[in-house]
Amino acid sequence: MTERTHRDADQEWNHLITRALREPADDALPPGFAATVAARADAATQTTLDRGEQLIQGALVACLALVALIGFGADLVALLRHIARGTTGGLSATIQWSGAIGVCLVLTLLVEIWTRTRHAARHRAAPRRG
Repeated sequence: MTERTHRDADQEWNHLITRALREPADDALPPGFAATVAARADAATQTTLDRGEQLIQGALVACLALVALIGFGADLVALLRHIARGTTGGLSATIQWSGAIGVCLVLTLLVEIWTRTRHAARHRAAPRRG
């Protein structure tokens, strides 16, 4: 009897791989498989909050903002006063510009939330394929 060498085992393994690659697979993927997987992946990445969670999240943000304003309000005004000394408009102009920037940031956030909500609603309303 001859002993099997490591090289023989490698050749046999390579032969099995070659034959498997040449022969078509017996079980084909079901129709619409790619669309189904893509829809599942898209649904997994969509994290939509229900109305109650959105209200709770908004209330928490409002509470945090209120606590920050109460806790750091005097320091914030002092900081703005210090910054305003170097500007031509003084403290009132600095507060107005800070308010305008804050309003712009809030409006940007609200538009982003609105856009995501509409996109999620369209995604849920779209007919499923496959």
